[in-house]
Amino acid sequence: MNKVLLIVGDASETMDTLYQFFRLQEEGFVPVVAAPQKRRYQMVLHEVKPGWTITKEWEGYTIEADVAFAEIDPTEYLGIFFSGGRAPEYIRDDEDLLRITRHFFEAEKPIASVCHGVEIPARAGCVKGRRMATVRKCKFDLEICGGIFVDEPCVVDGNLVSGRTYHDHGHYMIAAHGNVFDIWSKGLSLDDHVRYRLESPSHRRATWFVGCVDGRVVTSLGCYPLRFRLLGHELPGIAVGSVYTLGEFRGRGLAPQLLTWVEDYQRARRAVLSVLYSDIGPDYYARLGYILCPSFQGWRDPRNVPALPSATHRLVEFSPQAHLPAIMNLYTEYHGALALSIARDVEYWGAMLKKFPDDEFYALEQLGGTWAGYARIGHKGDTWRITDFALANQSSALAEQMYVAFIALARAGGAHRVDGWLPDSPAANKFFELTPRKTEITMIKPLAWQVTLAEDAIAATSRFCEIDHV
Repeated sequence: MNKVLLIVGDASETMDTLYQFFRLQEEGFVPVVAAPQKRRYQMVLHEVKPGWTITKEWEGYTIEADVAFAEIDPTEYLGIFFSGGRAPEYIRDDEDLLRITRHFFEAEKPIASVCHGVEIPARAGCVKGRRMATVRKCKFDLEICGGIFVDEPCVVDGNLVSGRTYHDHGHYMIAAHGNVFDIWSKGLSLDDHVRYRLESPSHRRATWFVGCVDGRVVTSLGCYPLRFRLLGHELPGIAVGSVYTLGEFRGRGLAPQLLTWVEDYQRARRAVLSVLYSDIGPDYYARLGYILCPSFQGWRDPRNVPALPSATHRLVEFSPQAHLPAIMNLYTEYHGALALSIARDVEYWGAMLKKFPDDEFYALEQLGGTWAGYARIGHKGDTWRITDFALANQSSALAEQMYVAFIALARAGGAHRVDGWLPDSPAANKFFELTPRKTEITMIKPLAWQVTLAEDAIAATSRFCEIDHV
């Protein structure tokens, strides 16, 4: 489902419409132009000329509507964009358009609006309490319907992105990613870094929030949808990543303000747990209510391991796409048996398979060929790394067999180091040197007063896998 609705009518603004139309295509989405009827529509150009106090209008390009509002099943679409111009004023009373609009707000799908486009969700009763940017002349339309007018180039309010006019197109998403360039650049140039983050399947899962000072993005973070399993119950939550503030603005409490606002926003949308992986001392986030969790890294030089125990299992490479139901079940049974784990549905697995695409999957096979687990292994130079795993039972003996098979496979493959996020367990300590992680430290916070995390739940986070890190 990669189709996005582009709402137009006669006198839609040309720049408002065509910029989004082509940008969606560049990002791999299918823009579907929707209007009152399936026909060709005349767009316009709007500009305030020097010396004028009102907008002057010129005839623009035309655009063909792919579908009429009445024919649309909104469940078939990923997101919706409300273009500006004079069209919204004339089409906002269309009952089918109102039906479609309400679906996207109720389902919390991606929504974007620019300029006069705000008149449609306002008419649909969907803007109450929502922060939005729009052209100043539409401020009244927004506020009379309960919305909060923000006079900034672009405002991100959860799943809702809005801009004032076509002059602001693309402003904030680039700024949010460029904001973290100096620490997470991966050796790329600024342009390449921004392009990488915009195109990354992982980063595109997040909703990006930014904090501004005098119209400049100075702090930002990504908020990823996540589900947890706590004592057998699946609960909605979030993962927070890429928290960053420009150096000259640090020490003002801007990142904590942004994080607190995001937590409140997600709490209102029923998120009950938040997890992050800190690259700084844990005291910083502990002051914000996050609980330090056991976070260990294990490593070993496979060339210097004394004689390994007799192997009853081996690792055999397989295609995860061909065996997805099997590994999903293994993961759920193994990690779900703990007091707290990350729950993975089909959509989440799809996203994880796109992350670290060069990783290899291996089945832990008994000598008779029966699967007893799986391990996901990444390679970087002569280092082999476990990024995800699950086993058929909780026994220490089976965990030992996985580690033995992993070390043997890596040694045969010429590895000089094997490592990964590993639990502080007898089996892991037997074959690896375990040390607390100095970065990517797991920290978790209840967002709902009804949720408490007992010692066994906190201890269970030791088995969170690196592939879940954001």
